[in-house]
Amino acid sequence: MPTYTIKDNDKNEYFDTICSYNQLQEFLEENPHCNKVITAPAIVSGNGVKSDGGFKETMSRIAEGHPNSPLAERYGNKGTHHNIRVKELAKKHKLVDVTGHDVTKHYEKNKLTGLY
Repeated sequence: MPTYTIKDNDKNEYFDTICSYNQLQEFLEENPHCNKVITAPAIVSGNGVKSDGGFKETMSRIAEGHPNSPLAERYGNKGTHHNIRVKELAKKHKLVDVTGHDVTKHYEKNKLTGLY
């Protein structure tokens, strides 16, 4: 049942009561010197939205297609300890950037077109 805050105007006091809405209306009709005080609702929440296995499976398939993405770090196959260490070292030494592109590859300028 909900909790309602009521103000007694004669005594200038506040008190809480636990009752149904119909019981509250009866109480307020019997006691005209009392008013219901509007307060913020007491909302109880859990620890967040839980996703089902189908969502995680879909995200892991996408992560397999993009192995160096942040999505892969969250949902992808973590691999062996050795593979994890190699990826961490590659990021640390900027051999692979955050988006997963190989930054060590050097491009040469085409002499005919002038493009890389």
